[in-house]
Amino acid sequence: MTSTDEENFNVLKRSYNACMDMDKIKEVGLKPLQKALKEFPVIKDTKDVSEQILALEKAGITSLVGLYAGADDKNPV
Repeated sequence: MTSTDEENFNVLKRSYNACMDMDKIKEVGLKPLQKALKEFPVIKDTKDVSEQILALEKAGITSLVGLYAGADDKNPV
């Protein structure tokens, strides 16, 4: 395995272990989510929705709409 592979594996392993740590999840509860939700602006119109989706994407949080660039499925050249 290359060092990049090991690093990726370790990140996945830590993420998995964090998701499976039910005692810690119960201890922390909703506090992190409540804190994050307080930072969301009030959405009043479609422009606000677009700005919020962009802010989430920049923070690494995928939303209802994914923004990415990739090869054309029909013409990957």
